Amino acid sequence: MGPDRAGVLRAEETILFNMLALLPEDAPDVSIDTLADKVQARFGGDAAFRLEYEVLPFNTERNLMLRWQGWSARLIRETAEDDEQVADDSAEIARILGAAAPAGIADCTRRIRAVFHDDPDEQYIDEMVEIMALLEGLEGAVVFDPQQNKLMD
Repeated sequence: MGPDRAGVLRAEETILFNMLALLPEDAPDVSIDTLADKVQARFGGDAAFRLEYEVLPFNTERNLMLRWQGWSARLIRETAEDDEQVADDSAEIARILGAAAPAGIADCTRRIRAVFHDDPDEQYIDEMVEIMALLEGLEGAVVFDPQQNKLMD
């Protein structure tokens, strides 16, 4: 896999791990605004939660920053049109998965990257699980864990 391009992070925002929701050709596109609506529907009732749009350095696309009082995560929409590494990673994921690779993954050119920042006291595990469930709920998405090199069940 290529280097993590989650952007420039503040010193207190150490990356714990990331997940990729690959969107094959036959999956509907997911705009950042649609993703924001889904996030707001899931977490909007939490008084400690804030949803922010951001544009990372050297990028023109908006991303989502999901913030709680002591923790945050990012959702980044990536395409091969903007970053050829997306297509290269898809081919590598298909190679890693071998016969278990879902059809169309090797040619995937769109994805949502979830970047989870460090949670040393494990206070935000439930939020991490909910974000992963949100990714798995995207129509047609195939969620891959690059730390374990496996598909999410």
